[in-house]
Amino acid sequence: MRGKVTLKQPEATRLRYILSHSHSLFILSLAHIPEMKLSIDCPLVLLLFISPIAAIGTSCFKVVSALVGRPTHLFNKFQSEICDAGCQPTVPHWDLWTRNNTFVPAVRSLMHRMNVPHKEEALLKMGDDVALTIKRSCGPMLGGGTHICSDAETLAGFGNCFKRNFLKASIKHLPTLIPMASEESCKEQLRFLEGDELWEETIPQNMRDYAKVCDSLGPFEHEELSSMAFATHSRSLRPIFRPLQLRHASQFQPLVPPSPSSLGKPTAAKTYTRTRKWLRRFFYASLATGVAYGIDSQFYASSLTRTARTFSLGLLVAIDYKINFRPNPPLASSIAAVHARNAERLSDLLRHNGGLYLKMGQAIAMQSAILPAEFQHMFSRMFDDAPQNDWKEVEKVIREDFGKSPEEVFGVSFTGESGKGVMERKARASASVAQVHWARLQDGSEVAIKIQKREIVQQLAWDLWAFKVVTLIYSKLFDIPFYSLVPYISERLSLETDFVNEADNSENMAKLVAGESRLRDRVYIPRVYRELSSKRVMTAEWVEGVRLWDKQAITRPWRGGWREGSPGCHGTPLDQPGSSADYRPRAGKLKPERDYWRGHNNRGGLGLSLKDVMTTMVDLFSAQMFLWGYVHCDPHPGNIFIRRKPSGQPELVLIDHGLYIHMEPGFRHQYARFWKALLTFDNRTLGEIVKGWGVANPDIFASATLMRPYSGGDMSTQRGIKGLSKSQRAERSYEMQQAARKAIRDILGDETKWPQELIFIGRNLRIVQGNNQFLGSPVNRVKITGIWASRALIESPDLSLVEKMRNLGRHFVFRMVLFSTDIFFYFTKVRQFLRMGGGMEDDLEAQMQVMAKDMGVELNHEVFEGTPRLSLFRTFTLGYFKMDEPPIIDFGPFYGTDHIAKEHLVLQIRQACERFGFFQLINHGIPADIQAAILKHSSDFFNLPLEDQKKLRSSKDIGGLNRGYERLRAQNFEKRTKGDLKEGFYLGKDLPLDDEYVVHGRFGQGPNKYPAEVSDPNEFKRIMDEYHDLMIDLAVAIMQVLAQTLDLDQSVFGDLRDHPASILRLLHYPPQEGNTDLERGIGAHTDFGAVTMLLQDETGGLQVWNNVSSDWVDVTPVPGAYVVNLGDMMMQWTNDRYLSNLHRVINRSGKERFSVPFFYSGNPNFTIRCLPNCEDSVFGAKYPPVTVHEWMVGRYADTYGTSEKGIEEMRREPRGDI
Repeated sequence: MRGKVTLKQPEATRLRYILSHSHSLFILSLAHIPEMKLSIDCPLVLLLFISPIAAIGTSCFKVVSALVGRPTHLFNKFQSEICDAGCQPTVPHWDLWTRNNTFVPAVRSLMHRMNVPHKEEALLKMGDDVALTIKRSCGPMLGGGTHICSDAETLAGFGNCFKRNFLKASIKHLPTLIPMASEESCKEQLRFLEGDELWEETIPQNMRDYAKVCDSLGPFEHEELSSMAFATHSRSLRPIFRPLQLRHASQFQPLVPPSPSSLGKPTAAKTYTRTRKWLRRFFYASLATGVAYGIDSQFYASSLTRTARTFSLGLLVAIDYKINFRPNPPLASSIAAVHARNAERLSDLLRHNGGLYLKMGQAIAMQSAILPAEFQHMFSRMFDDAPQNDWKEVEKVIREDFGKSPEEVFGVSFTGESGKGVMERKARASASVAQVHWARLQDGSEVAIKIQKREIVQQLAWDLWAFKVVTLIYSKLFDIPFYSLVPYISERLSLETDFVNEADNSENMAKLVAGESRLRDRVYIPRVYRELSSKRVMTAEWVEGVRLWDKQAITRPWRGGWREGSPGCHGTPLDQPGSSADYRPRAGKLKPERDYWRGHNNRGGLGLSLKDVMTTMVDLFSAQMFLWGYVHCDPHPGNIFIRRKPSGQPELVLIDHGLYIHMEPGFRHQYARFWKALLTFDNRTLGEIVKGWGVANPDIFASATLMRPYSGGDMSTQRGIKGLSKSQRAERSYEMQQAARKAIRDILGDETKWPQELIFIGRNLRIVQGNNQFLGSPVNRVKITGIWASRALIESPDLSLVEKMRNLGRHFVFRMVLFSTDIFFYFTKVRQFLRMGGGMEDDLEAQMQVMAKDMGVELNHEVFEGTPRLSLFRTFTLGYFKMDEPPIIDFGPFYGTDHIAKEHLVLQIRQACERFGFFQLINHGIPADIQAAILKHSSDFFNLPLEDQKKLRSSKDIGGLNRGYERLRAQNFEKRTKGDLKEGFYLGKDLPLDDEYVVHGRFGQGPNKYPAEVSDPNEFKRIMDEYHDLMIDLAVAIMQVLAQTLDLDQSVFGDLRDHPASILRLLHYPPQEGNTDLERGIGAHTDFGAVTMLLQDETGGLQVWNNVSSDWVDVTPVPGAYVVNLGDMMMQWTNDRYLSNLHRVINRSGKERFSVPFFYSGNPNFTIRCLPNCEDSVFGAKYPPVTVHEWMVGRYADTYGTSEKGIEEMRREPRGDI
């Protein structure tokens, strides 16, 4: 019986201690413990290689430490299964057993236990290679059939041979065994085993420390260890593996752990190089990013940041659609939800980047009818306005372009120097690319100075490049052939930022108009001052006139005098000598306001016919397309002024000539033939032309051009649509939108043949159609356009006399054919007169919507720039958008620090106040839980028995407290109705009876009446009082913004907050019975305070009077939003500049409606007088000064809102300067 070698517990304890003390110390101690057999040494050494490169970052020390706890188990396993079994292992038997029973299982087990990922296939291959290497290198040591367990010297020599060859064989397999490991990183951990240059850096200090530990070792071990500890750099570690004498455990002293005092002073913990490296990399990367961002924002106008934002969002949108554009999206509730969130992402990108991105958005908006409805609604908010740059930036642009100061270039003085001109530092209009300043030159000429924003020149190239790349990717990704159009669109956009190009276009158009007798007296192009213009600055004649959107001002009676025209009409001086317009400018403004022609009550107009105005417009743009081939592609109402000539006829002034296209004579001739073929159903000619343009579906393209369904052709499209069953027509949106994409490809067809000019010609046609629709379809646009197309074929200079005569005969026949369109036109006019339709353009649009919807397109011409509806209320100087409802405005910037967002907020509210008097506020700061509690307590109150409610009857006598319950139908604001179907409960600021304002009987001051019968009276009172205070804060914030909209300091209304008259009303509207027009929740009225803020439930029913289209508009409830409207006091402050508008409630929902309006009137002692910059310089203020108390008491004595007579008057002549 051979002696069994065991590993005693103190020795195991000592080994673990040494292991935790030092990496190198562990390796050396491993080599000097004779009891460590092959079964324990091999896995330990192997794990030493694996652990530092594990994907989870486990170090050599931790991996080996995990195995050291099991040395007795592994060693006993080796002895019992090899030596104690009595076997006589040959070399093949031994190495294969080691591979299968020791090496591979040990490594695999450790990997799993330490959660280190590895590749099983690589592990097995590594085991094969190790076994083969051992067999070749160490087999001869054993001789033929030598029993390795009976010869300790042979076993020791074999073990050392195994160690050397194992290192060589296994290291090359580690990178494939463990993910993210590399051969270099493995070698870095193992070099000290080979005795290379790391010897001096790694071993000496560890060996010195270890020498103190080894005092208790025997002479052999101490001598061996000492000789290694002081080895030089050239000495190799290979003696570790020289043959050792195997000794029994009884020959050695027990290993005793050293005392802590023997180890000397502790050394500082080492920071590993790899950790420092990654920290340095992170620091350098952060530093580089910060520097790049700073350079980009300071020197490149954030071009790189904008581009990175574009690519990242574009990637996000593309991934979203690739994953979710399918019948049942995995990460969305529906396809509509996918469209909605990506539309918001795109909207945020365009608005945040601004500049040329808004121009691109407008270009896309012109094609938005083919986009999903969610994108159409997004583009309906795509207006081209932006906060203006400060004067310093403007001055830099002028200096960079002219090398002089603004004073030197324009001959102006900002200090009032005699003999100099004047210039306004504050822009009159600001868009995404440029802003316009008014100036008067030294010779008295008034000019508009258009100055490009300084950042545009730096952003242009990057923005266009990003546009091209994103469009290319999307064209490939979604199989829509758009990219071929991008270079042409980019070129047009680039030219639009070149003001030299704009000046050229303006002068060329002026020459063409002057040379056309049918237009020269009807159209005017402002003069350009070339000497005061550059690539980024353009100076042109200042134009006084009425914007096309102001239909009321165009049609109201002329008050400017007999045989007089508008100021500056057809190039005449703006101020005629001795005219009533010769007066000083308004306070705070340098430019005079020449509105004398509106009359003393400011309700006059140009007295023009909308038919004459629209005829001139269609004539002008038709001549551009068919006669000159020089087309203005941005004719929206903001770029068109209307003036009155002394003869009483209209004059159209066209501005903003940056975006033009040139049509070659051959293409222009083709396009004229195309239009004529459209109207005569000449399908042969039509097919021939569009085939040459690469269009695959003539019917769709013809309908898109006419903007009505084309009923000629082979009718294949419409027959296919009509042939669908009802269920087929109701296909899911996925299939229908796939069909829409196919329709786009059919229109584009062969994109290499498609005339790129058609993009912008289509833009022109759609905008002109929208203008006609906006004015109520006063002319037959299709007929006028067709006549000009036919006329161009006669007047073409390239035709021979015979061809001209032939075309002349065809022209007369064509005129007869067009008589059929007149029949349709006058039929629609009769329907319009009888209020059965909206006019020809509305009827054509309805037909197009039906056809397009069947093709999978939600065609909504109301929502993009090109078809402004009758309810547009936006100043088109800056752009425009649909406003059939009060705009929804984000109030969040008021509480933030972003000054650009604050300016944009002021701009939005100013425009809403001037044109509508209503808007909705979101992100206003009132907690949603407070709002929910108010509506809940309101419902609880109105669920009380009527007897309990009557105990709190309201006192509404003159000067009363305006508190308590008001019964059903107590008010009747429209006398012909049954009385208002509502009941209310009124509260204000809860004041004691001895309060000074209560004692003096000031309006709206006094104690509240709180119901004791509700479930929790204390909670009811607490919520009402807290909500009242929050609403006062919100009202004050709104008044501050209103002051800014009037170019005043936001503190101008500061004194209004003291002891404010502010009433909170809980209102309950029972459902109306039937659909009678004599029932009102509340009749039409205006509010007579400063501002009103309405919280409403989801029922709806609120309607606002539309002063342009003369009808009622529903206000869609927005959860958590406040509907804000101005009261009559605001009209007095602003001299009717801002509008207090009619509104009413009709609850046809069939269910109860709850709302909570808050009426803010302010300090009863505050005097309401016209603000200084709102007073008319000639006629002064329209309203005498009056205190809030006097005004409110007087209005209560008269009526709550506007009387029946007043309502009818407002319907005939809308308030304000609309």
